[in-house]
Amino acid sequence: MSIKMKSVAISLALVSLVGITSACSSSPSSDTSAEPTSVATTDTGVADATVGTASLNYQVPDSVITEYFQAICEGSTAKLAIGGTYDATAQSCTDSMGAVTTKASVASSLLGSTPDQMIHSIQMMVAQVGSPVADCPTSQDFNTITDLTITDSCVENALIAMTKFMNS
Repeated sequence: MSIKMKSVAISLALVSLVGITSACSSSPSSDTSAEPTSVATTDTGVADATVGTASLNYQVPDSVITEYFQAICEGSTAKLAIGGTYDATAQSCTDSMGAVTTKASVASSLLGSTPDQMIHSIQMMVAQVGSPVADCPTSQDFNTITDLTITDSCVENALIAMTKFMNS
C-alpha cells in the first residue's frame, strides 16, 4: 500500500470514528429535545434499534455489538478507540473527559447507517485490521468496484475483526 493510500485510509478511519463517537457522545449539557433512542434485542438476539422513526439498515447479533462496543470503549486511543471505562450494567462508556456514550447510541448510529456510510465504515475497518474480512470487499475492491454492496454478514464480520484488533 502506498503512503498516499495509507494516509487516505487513516483519514477515513479518523473521520468515521470521529463521526460515530461524536454522534453517539452525550454529556450533561446535551440537547434533551432530541428524539429518544432505543435498542432492544429480538428473540433471535439481533440488535434492533430505532431512532425516532428511523430503523436499522443492518442486522447484527447483539453479542457482537456488545463486544465491539466494549472493545472500542476500552481500547487504546493509539488504535483510534476511546480509551474509556466500560460499564456493563449501564451498557455505556465514559471517556477521559467524562462524556458518556451508550451502546444503544452506537448501535443505532452504526447499524442505521445508509449504504454509502456503511461502505466508508467497512472500508475503514478493513484498512485498520490490515487483513481480509470474510464476506466483505477487499481493500482493492474499494478502489476498483463502483457498486459495492455491504451485507449483514460483512458488517458482523468486520465488527468481530475490529473487536479482535482493538483487544490485541
